[in-house]
Amino acid sequence: MWHGWRASDKFVEVLCAMDARVAARVQAAGCPHCGGRMDQAHYPRKPRVGAFGEVLVGFSTRFSFCCAREGCRRRATPPSVRFLGRKVYAGAVVVVAAVMALLEASSARVKADTGVPVRTVRRWLTYWQTQLIATALWRSVQGLFVPAIDTTMMPLAIIDRFATTDPDERVSLMLRLVAPVTTHSVADGGRFVRDG
Repeated sequence: MWHGWRASDKFVEVLCAMDARVAARVQAAGCPHCGGRMDQAHYPRKPRVGAFGEVLVGFSTRFSFCCAREGCRRRATPPSVRFLGRKVYAGAVVVVAAVMALLEASSARVKADTGVPVRTVRRWLTYWQTQLIATALWRSVQGLFVPAIDTTMMPLAIIDRFATTDPDERVSLMLRLVAPVTTHSVADGGRFVRDG
């Protein structure tokens, strides 16, 4: 299922639409510090995509806002399903490459199939299996999975629990699940993701 996975135009449209809805909700909520109006202050991004499809290069803007009130001017960067925090690769690449690394017997094959250096994929596996499970987000969602998730097999262990067999839908569900950890400037960012 994962070998040969490439991002389609429709997949990119779905992720862009999700991020746009979340960004609109964050902007409408006003400044999380003073309640002031939030103006656009988006970041340009040029994500790496490995061998997963040049269409992901279209993720060229990371939505962000800046308070318009003088004296505050604080930023609010919404949760994202396109970007996993400051990682330079598109979020979908981080998910799928880590899944493929868990399924492959050889590191050389992982590099050939993903276009991502093996050391980078190993760092991502460490993120999924140690750093993510130490977050408040993981503590709040882990009880949803019965039986418990084998964290040594993350992110594959979570993706395998999704009811759909469509790889695009599985990846977008995984990205939606972890979106709240993609920002620290919006408290309880998960509420903006859950609402739509």
